[in-house]
Amino acid sequence: MTSKNTPALRFPGFETPWKPTAISALLEKQSVPVDVDIAQSYRQIGVRSHGKGIFHKDSVSGAELGDKRVFHVVPGALVVNIVFAWEQAVALTTEAEAGFVASHRFPMFTEKGDNSYLPFLRHMFLTKRGKLLLEMASPGGAGRNKTLGQLEFMKLKPVVPTRTEQKKIADAIDAVDLKLDALAAKQAALERFKAGLMQKLFRQQLRFTQDDGAAFQNWEEKRLGDVFTWVKTNSLSREFLTYDGGLIQNIHYGDIHTKFRALFRQSAENVPFIAPNSGLKTFSEEEYCQIGDVVIADASEDFADIGKAIEIVEVSERSLVAGLHTYIARGVVAEVRPRRIHGGNPVG
Repeated sequence: MTSKNTPALRFPGFETPWKPTAISALLEKQSVPVDVDIAQSYRQIGVRSHGKGIFHKDSVSGAELGDKRVFHVVPGALVVNIVFAWEQAVALTTEAEAGFVASHRFPMFTEKGDNSYLPFLRHMFLTKRGKLLLEMASPGGAGRNKTLGQLEFMKLKPVVPTRTEQKKIADAIDAVDLKLDALAAKQAALERFKAGLMQKLFRQQLRFTQDDGAAFQNWEEKRLGDVFTWVKTNSLSREFLTYDGGLIQNIHYGDIHTKFRALFRQSAENVPFIAPNSGLKTFSEEEYCQIGDVVIADASEDFADIGKAIEIVEVSERSLVAGLHTYIARGVVAEVRPRRIHGGNPVG
């Protein structure tokens, strides 16, 4: 029978119930004081909140440390930032931190006996339940008054499996993290490639050819009004929008800033509907968004984001409009006329 503390989803071969176990039975504190030499230089570590890992501070001299208590960083330890533990400022030290020092605000812990596996405990503290445990051991108000009590920390009783199962779970999560890191690196490389490609294309250092191999016409300088026509939008605020369903979806400028992709596909985006109490019942044919429309936000709390835009690349017929603080720029089908370039032959 499954214990109430044991998760329903487990790797095959594990049947031992999970048990509430005191941190004092899982971890052993490591404190190796540094005898500071005023003539030496030292590098300290810091621990970011929300599981973002360790960072390295600039070197300081022993004289600058003064009478500050510092300790040798122990590679392969769980380290906690006691000031921001309630924000999940926990991490694992590695050989990259060998030779570094840390203040008393960064206690370090190693595995005690055969009861714990540090990567598992780190992942556990990054869950909602783990955050609650850290908050329980961090009394006080918000911010710097909410400091982790180390005695209270050692008394916490997370529910944990055997060390063997801890390792199996942590290894699986770490494998996913490695895949995510690889995908993030690939995305970053593609974004750099895209930026370079756009620069060359818009500077006309790189030109495409037509399907038959012929060159495209030379670029022309035109007024924006000769390229786009402006389509009427509505002025509905958030209070007149709903996610409970409806007939017509409405693009709000805030969503352009925060969540919509640059290439907007209606079926892939979470777009609110116009609520029944909005007062808007009908729209003209031209007010509905069409493929190729560019929807531009004309307001933002951040000045640099004014003018952020999305392009409609997929949309159902007569199902989407744009609202408050937006413009719709719709392409104009230009009349094709012969013209001369530097005295050459007319080009269509």
